[in-house]
Amino acid sequence: MKNIIFDLGSVLIKDHSYSVLDKMSLNKKEYDELLRFFKDFDKLDLGLETLEEKFEKCSFDKSLYKYKNSIIKYYESRDINEDLINIIKQLKDNYKIYILSDNNKEAIDYYKNKLNFIDGMVVSCDYQTLKKDGKLFEILLDKYNLNPSECYFIDDRLDNIEAGKKLGIKGFLFDENKNINLLYEDMIKNGIHVINENEKVVIFDWGGVILKEYPNHYCDRDAITDTIKKFNNNLNYEDAYQLYLNTLYDENGKIISILDDYTDKYKWYERINKEGNLNTAYEEFTSEFINNYKKIDKYEDVVNYIYSLKDKIKIYLFSDLIFTCYESLKKHIDLNIFDDIFLSYKEGYTKSDIKAFINVNNKLNNKNILFIDNNTNNIENAKKIGWNTLCCTGEDMNKIKNEVEKFMDEKVDYFKNDEYWIEHINKPLEDDIWIDEYSEYISNSGLCLDLGCGIGQYTKWFMDKGYDVISADISNIALEKVKQFNKNIINLDMRDKLPFEDNKFDIIFANLSIHYFNDKDTKFLLNEIRRILKDNGLFIGSVNGIEGLDKIKETANELEHHFYFNKRKYIRLFDIKDLEEYLSIFNILKIEEKQTIRFGNNKNYKIFIVKK
Repeated sequence: MKNIIFDLGSVLIKDHSYSVLDKMSLNKKEYDELLRFFKDFDKLDLGLETLEEKFEKCSFDKSLYKYKNSIIKYYESRDINEDLINIIKQLKDNYKIYILSDNNKEAIDYYKNKLNFIDGMVVSCDYQTLKKDGKLFEILLDKYNLNPSECYFIDDRLDNIEAGKKLGIKGFLFDENKNINLLYEDMIKNGIHVINENEKVVIFDWGGVILKEYPNHYCDRDAITDTIKKFNNNLNYEDAYQLYLNTLYDENGKIISILDDYTDKYKWYERINKEGNLNTAYEEFTSEFINNYKKIDKYEDVVNYIYSLKDKIKIYLFSDLIFTCYESLKKHIDLNIFDDIFLSYKEGYTKSDIKAFINVNNKLNNKNILFIDNNTNNIENAKKIGWNTLCCTGEDMNKIKNEVEKFMDEKVDYFKNDEYWIEHINKPLEDDIWIDEYSEYISNSGLCLDLGCGIGQYTKWFMDKGYDVISADISNIALEKVKQFNKNIINLDMRDKLPFEDNKFDIIFANLSIHYFNDKDTKFLLNEIRRILKDNGLFIGSVNGIEGLDKIKETANELEHHFYFNKRKYIRLFDIKDLEEYLSIFNILKIEEKQTIRFGNNKNYKIFIVKK
């Protein structure tokens, strides 16, 4: 596959027609008439009439023409499907992205600013034909010179899928109300390389885990050393191995990375041949090494176990193998068993450098990873970026099996596992109700969402002010505490779409609860908060300050700008500029720096008050 084609309505753009109608004060006749208005757009989509003309033809009372603005707001308020955008971000580097839509000019005008990631688009209103008739597919194929056998089409209507199939285009029938994993599975089945960031992944090292390793077994170290010694028997074992290590890096100290190219492999050989006084030809040297490499044995039980994991979980290989070793891998295992293979000479860094792990982590875009390696330094680097780890050799087959199966069965999220409140629930929490200082911004009634409410000290504050409060948190332990004085509780994960309708809350409050997320999830959350906040509603909260870096800099690893992994937790630290940029989708009323005591420790934080 080379080209991924998306429909717009109810696929890339979510369908909100019912929610728009539900907000209008309509009798049944009016409701049914407007619903038909939403569902019967063929003339609009064919470009045979405008939205203005269609509205003029509505059979119901002309006084309802005032609802024209609501129809326009319907277009403006439709959300883009973030699950599909996440998929597209992964696909963009390797696939062309197109849109094929039955749609009208007015809708496209509203949507086009959201579609800056596409390589091309064909819309029915420009060609007076619909997808179900097949002609629109032919126009797309001709316009962008696409081979139908290299196209994958995602649409929410079966007749459109069938029309594409008649031309040789594979299709997937999408339902925005069903699990996105169904699409991931179908794309993978059709050879499209895409990774579900919530899917669990096991990454195996090669030498020492799959292949028997130094010092107890003949290994790749022995193979390369014996090869060098054959052509210069004046070198002892350690000197020969050190020669090999020295020649792996370029003049800048970076591992030679572009070794798929014959010329670069030959340059490496010329260097080791010259520095080691080997006096042999490249072909002879390589042949000798491969013969020696064949002497290395594998852990048969580990290989068989990896085969057994196929179709149960994603499996990857991550190794410091050099290109000459790689050419002999097929002797030991069918490489097709792995969903991908990451090798140090291609990544540009060995695993002793954390940059190798960061590179792989960015490629996988995954939160649930178990890494198995026999080197403690590699294990420590993996831990620094938040991977689950197992340090062992292939000798420990039972340990590998038990750890993998435990990982497959468990939830591996620090907050979803309630580890925070398991640790803190019985610790005294100081009464620092900083919101008291800003009472002038707050009225005495309305609906409040306490987002990340913890054990509810601010829920009580807003209830005392006269607000109806919905207390939301990922922790069931904390919510059980809140439930003692507020029955309106909800368990949610702020990385997901917030389960509330648009324009619902007068105030959303988030005390030290929105600073646990990467850049993408933080922006998604803030847009969700804006969506469910009423016009002129307030979003008030606090976040960790960058000053807190001094306390974690010895143990934390920075994954993004001011976003860290530290002791099993992700944490974002904000300076004023960060906060202003993230909150720029609101009208900023106040940002201030403050200090407090939390669970007995000094804490620097920043408060903000913004308005929609």
